[in-house]
Parts: sequence; structure tokens; C-alpha cells
Amino acid sequence: MLENAVLITGASRRVGLFLAEKFLTRTDYPVIVTYRTQCPEIKRLKNLGALVFQVDLTDKDELFQFVQAFLKQVKSLRLLVHNASIWADDERVTKTPELFEQMVTLHQQVPWYLNFAFKPLLYSCSEEKSDIVHLTDSRVTMGSGQYSAYLSTKAGLENLTKSFAIQVAPKVKVNSIAPGLLMFHPDDSQAYRSKRLNEQLLPHEPGAVVIWQAIQSLMNNDYVTGVSLPVDGGVRLA
Repeated sequence: MLENAVLITGASRRVGLFLAEKFLTRTDYPVIVTYRTQCPEIKRLKNLGALVFQVDLTDKDELFQFVQAFLKQVKSLRLLVHNASIWADDERVTKTPELFEQMVTLHQQVPWYLNFAFKPLLYSCSEEKSDIVHLTDSRVTMGSGQYSAYLSTKAGLENLTKSFAIQVAPKVKVNSIAPGLLMFHPDDSQAYRSKRLNEQLLPHEPGAVVIWQAIQSLMNNDYVTGVSLPVDGGVRLA
């Protein structure tokens, strides 16, 4: 059975994929990832040594089966990263109402359930501390006229950070990372890119490396729990 492992949910692309590759190539921790749809990136992670689970975390039966299979193969956890997410604006949600329910499930219910289910594994870590990291969004305290459904569910995850930090201290530290702009999508217009960059005090596209750096900082600091770490380049207020 795997010991002192790292679990990253939603690791088939973008930030989750980057984090999994970094842990696989730069640390000795066993790495476990979840993904929903088969893709070449998952094959690459398997070739690097990751243990992979294909699961739709919004499906309660699949979630339960995943947990049971996981507990048979993993003895202890060093880090649990809740990265799996659904990103959709309100216009899309109004056209596909079930998206809101799926976001509530993925951003709130799944982290709540997995934190409880894997609490014994986090307690069993042989290192002095273990960590849970929730990936939220830097705009949860500001709101948005276009992403109210998405941000409200991420705000719930921020609150879970506080509650679980109380529940599992002092062995397990629980923090959130609240990203702003990390990576543009290929189809983002130049006007949109310029607008987003102009909103930041540090106006550049940093990539997923800044989330890797933030996680390393939280793991290496044994006196930080229950906090939200903004990784957003600074917000230009005036």
C-alpha cells in the first residue's frame, strides 16, 4: 500500500496536470490523480508512475466506489489537493441548469466527503504534519456579475477550509489557494487578455507554476492553517 501519498483531483489538464507532473518528477511522494475523461495526458502521468482513478466525482455511486478502491491501495496521505472544478458563466448555467447542482457537488460536497473519508489516512502520515489544500478563486470575496453560480460554490469551499482546519488540527493543516489569472485559454481574444492584465498590479500570465510554489510554501510551513492564500497578481483598485 502507498504511504505518505499525494492525491490531486482533476489532474488531466492545466493546473492539476502541472502539479501532478511536478510531484512526480521533483519529489519522492507517491502521486495519485483522478480524472473524468481518458486523454493522452493521463497516459503520460501513468508512465511517470502515477496511480490513476477514472471517476466522475459528481456521480455519487462512482464517488463511493472510488473511495472504497482508494482505501484498499493507500495507507497514508501527505497531501490532498482539491483541484477538480467546473468553470461556467451564468449565461451557460441558465441554459444548462444542472451545471449549478454539479458545481455545488464538485466544489463543496465532494471535498467535504473526501476530507472525512480520508481523515484517517492524513492522520497516519509519518511526517509531523499533513496538508489539505482547497483551490478556490480570488474573486469569492468580491462577487461577479457573470459568474455568480461558480463563485458562490467556491465561496462555500472557502468556508469549509475554516471548518476543517478546526476539526483536524493539529496533525493536519487545511488551507485554500485562491488563484486569479493563471493561464489564458487559446480562444481568448486579445481585447480580453489586455483587459485582464490591466486589472493586475503584476500584469503578466504566470502559468500554473505559481500554484506549485504556493503549495510548496504551505507544505513547508508548519504554523499556517485555516487561511486563504491569494495568488492573483494583486488587484488594481484605482
